[in-house]
Amino acid sequence: MSLIDRGLSGAALVAVIVLLRALLGGRLPRRTFPVLWWVAALRFLLPFTLPSPLSVHALLRPMEPAAPPTPGPAGLPAQLLPGLSPAPAAEPLPAPFPLWQVLWLTGTLLLALWFLCTALRWRRRFADALPVREGAAARWAAEHPRIALRRSDRITGPLSYGVLRPVILLPKGLEDEDTLRCVLTHEYLHIRRLDGIAKPLFAAVLCLHWWNIAAWTLFLLAGRDLELSCDEAAVRQLGRPAVYARALLRMAEQRSRPLHSHFNQSPIEERIEAIMNLKKLTLPALLCAVLLVTVVTTAFATSAPEPESPGLHAQSAPEDAPKDEEVPLLPVSGGQLSAPYGQRTLYTYPDDDEDTEPVESTILHSGIDLSAARGTPIMASLSGTVADTGFTASRGNYVLLTHENGYETLYTHCQSVDVSAGDTVTQGDTIAAVGSTGMATGPHLHFELHQNGTPIDPLPLLPDLS
Repeated sequence: MSLIDRGLSGAALVAVIVLLRALLGGRLPRRTFPVLWWVAALRFLLPFTLPSPLSVHALLRPMEPAAPPTPGPAGLPAQLLPGLSPAPAAEPLPAPFPLWQVLWLTGTLLLALWFLCTALRWRRRFADALPVREGAAARWAAEHPRIALRRSDRITGPLSYGVLRPVILLPKGLEDEDTLRCVLTHEYLHIRRLDGIAKPLFAAVLCLHWWNIAAWTLFLLAGRDLELSCDEAAVRQLGRPAVYARALLRMAEQRSRPLHSHFNQSPIEERIEAIMNLKKLTLPALLCAVLLVTVVTTAFATSAPEPESPGLHAQSAPEDAPKDEEVPLLPVSGGQLSAPYGQRTLYTYPDDDEDTEPVESTILHSGIDLSAARGTPIMASLSGTVADTGFTASRGNYVLLTHENGYETLYTHCQSVDVSAGDTVTQGDTIAAVGSTGMATGPHLHFELHQNGTPIDPLPLLPDLS
């Protein structure tokens, strides 16, 4: 999944979350939205798709029209004899490095460098912080030995950072026990919920998708919802919304840091309003939140499943084709289809006089042509026995294999043949090399599949091409 595709898919998910946040933000547990932001961030970052028939993208995917056959050059025969194919198309020249990639990489590196320098600058400020030795904060630290509690005179608001070795950093002068209890509870919830991972994750989304306004929306609103979620959980735990609101007001003037969690971060008005309007957590509300996360994730974080047969032909395989046996293997690894099976137009001139009108007729192209570099190994499409090898003026060097249930495979225009009549081969064994012998205009393999002596289209039976 390309960066652009991930950006578009993530943008759709962000739009849905913003809409739900506006409509249901005060009715659902606040924890709902950080979970949705996590899902959106992973959709922006993960390079693979998660196919689902319930994805909304399955409903929006347009129908792809079948590609019309490409006609040959005017006045030239498209087919002269069975097995003769036009020359493989020339490979396009490599394009220069696109300008948009240069711009994207430059923006990504600059933004990542800014986040890194900001984090390192603040970590240096934290380095001289001293452990808390006395008072209510020291008693709390004794009850939570896994978390380092420190004070610093270089910050003006409390914050937490670290995952494996979490730290809560308090500013000097924060001594009021009620405020201290609110601050410590809030920061402890950030640590327990692994918000120290969430903030860098959201920053990574912004660095990779800085050109996408949805990434900026995610970065801003996700950080805000992390704070609102911890506010809600802290008030439920402490049971004193008025005291908690006063503690927020005391810290209202403090500034935030981009990659750390803060008691005083995000708009104070929104947080106080959410605290004072906090409703009792009920089972229906919890079930609705779980259902909402499940539905949004399934519908918008997944992709449409691939169609069963998106290839060049929509026809089905013959009813008596081998089903419980080997599936035919593409005989040339990486080979590109240059001519399909089917009727071809043939132009001939009476008595070889090119001044007369050509006579148009059709002839069956009894196999498919796979263009590949000269010398590319040709593999046995099915296990079987070598019935014949040799050289003719039209086929060039060829190999004919027989298989069970009346099937045969023919490989022509080979540069060299590595097997002899009577040899037994296993599917995938090298039997020849791609060449341009016989009546061929370029290196390719002409491959035929016969059933009871009659040529059939091998394309629907080849999983690599069908």
